[in-house]
Amino acid sequence: KVEDMFSLFCSSEENERQARKERKRQDRASGPHLIFAPTPFVLTRVLQQSSKMRRSAPNTSNEEVRANTTNSIPDTLLACWFHDLLSALVHCHTSHVILRSVQTDQIFIDHSGVAKLAGFYRATILSPNERDTFLNPLDFLKFKKENSYSSKYHHEDDDSTTNPYTAPELLMGSLKHTKESDIWGIGSTIAHLLLGKPIFVGKERSSLLTAIYKIVGTPSTDNYPDALKFPVIAKVKKAYKRAVKKAFEHMMKPQDYQVHENAIDLIAQMLHLDPKKRITAIDALQHDCLQNYIEHCRHADFQRRFVQDWLSLKRDLLSLSPRKGNQDKKKRSFPRKIMLEAMAVASSTVDSDDLYNMQDLFESTVASKRRKIH
Repeated sequence: KVEDMFSLFCSSEENERQARKERKRQDRASGPHLIFAPTPFVLTRVLQQSSKMRRSAPNTSNEEVRANTTNSIPDTLLACWFHDLLSALVHCHTSHVILRSVQTDQIFIDHSGVAKLAGFYRATILSPNERDTFLNPLDFLKFKKENSYSSKYHHEDDDSTTNPYTAPELLMGSLKHTKESDIWGIGSTIAHLLLGKPIFVGKERSSLLTAIYKIVGTPSTDNYPDALKFPVIAKVKKAYKRAVKKAFEHMMKPQDYQVHENAIDLIAQMLHLDPKKRITAIDALQHDCLQNYIEHCRHADFQRRFVQDWLSLKRDLLSLSPRKGNQDKKKRSFPRKIMLEAMAVASSTVDSDDLYNMQDLFESTVASKRRKIH
């Protein structure tokens, strides 16, 4: 209770201040909480398993696996997870919630194969005056000039400057996370699922921006001219044109590109350098890619294939490293056990002192237990 925290040795002001702190703590503890159903799988683990299967594909005799080495995740699951992620994003944006950070280790897969967004500890809620207007990233710059962009600020959020799902306007110096930056993050995540690897890779801010420019184009008067006003713009030796679909065509096998052509078109609409040109989450759900998925869900054949594909992937996920690690641990402990037993036998055969002979203690303990029983 709050009254129990009052002390006769403190002034009344200190007691009141301590009581206010305790009330705030109790309010936080009894406030609203997000409760999730058990979700045993993390998307990062699924991608690792997919990468392992893709690496082993050239050495396997399974013709089905070798035929599709771009990604080992079945098409039914990919379409389902695309729909799940965008549906969750629509729910967040209609409630004016901004995710701010998109990471594969913050996306969970439950026992039914449904993808769920998590990691809302960084999420924010838009203020009422920001909900129905476009938030220009240029209005939220910390520094106006490049020489004022200090190294302290440059390294103050290292995880976002190397996160392959971070929107380019945030990398270039904007401090405001928006619905458009969420769309970029989800689009990059879907591209990762489709390719089996991140579409944008960079060790630091400038290299990550360069990787983005190579696919969505270099900032210019025709391609997001406002980008030239940002304090940080990666200097590239070559001017790149926007070529998202061409990049996918280069990174995927021809048969895979044809199968996922609608999904690639959706990703291309989500990955625009100009935030204004990015498709909204609601419009993304109306895209042909997801409408076709909803139509397929009504057919028993597609439902049967989804169940089979998910159970097969789930079985592979459950047979990953933890059991193998336990087996290796048992194998390592087995020689040690043999060595200890051999030492015990050797010590019993050698005529030595009784310093380490505890047999009499064990016998006395057993005898005392027998007396208590009787």
